[in-house]
Amino acid sequence: MTSDSETASSNDVALVCQAIVAAYGIDVINVREVVRGVNRTFSLCDSGDRTLRQYRTHGRGEDDVDAELRLLERIEQDEVLAVSVAHPTLEGARSFRVALSDGAMRHAALFYGADGRPLEMTRDDLGVAAQALKRLHDQPSLKDYAPRRQIADIREAGRTLNRLAEKFTFAGSAVGCGSGAL
Repeated sequence: MTSDSETASSNDVALVCQAIVAAYGIDVINVREVVRGVNRTFSLCDSGDRTLRQYRTHGRGEDDVDAELRLLERIEQDEVLAVSVAHPTLEGARSFRVALSDGAMRHAALFYGADGRPLEMTRDDLGVAAQALKRLHDQPSLKDYAPRRQIADIREAGRTLNRLAEKFTFAGSAVGCGSGAL
C-alpha cells in the first residue's frame, strides 16, 4: 500500500517531467527527487548531469531568484573554481514557474553539473577547496549582482537577546550582556 506522501512524490515527478518538456523542450523519462525540503531538487537521470531546483514558496521572489542565477553566471570560473549555472528556457529565461501536487507555485531552474569531482577529506583536496573559495571571494564585481534584501534587523536581534538575558541568567553571560543592555 502506498502512502499519501509517496503518491504525492510520484505525482510531483510526473509534473516535473511535464514542466521540463514545456520549459526546455527536453523529453525526460527518469526523474527522481533527491532533496525534499524548503527547496526541492530533482535529478534528471537519463539526460546527462542535470538537476532541477525548485525554490521555496515564501521569502524568495522572482527578483531574488533571478539575482542568484545572474550571480552564478558572473562567477569567473577556472580549473579550480567551477559552478553550475542555470540553463536558459526555450524563451531565454533563467527560471520558470511550476506547481506541484501541493498546488503552490514555485520558481524553478535547470542546472547542468559543474566540472570536477567530489572532494575527499585529504589535505590536497581541502587545499583546493580553500583556493576555490579564495578565488570566489576575490571577485569584488560579484557584489553588484547580490540580491538586495535585508536578512535581519540588528536592533530586533539586540532586543531579543536582552529579553533572553532578563529571563535566563546564563543567556546574559553567554552573550556578554549581564547588565541586560546591548
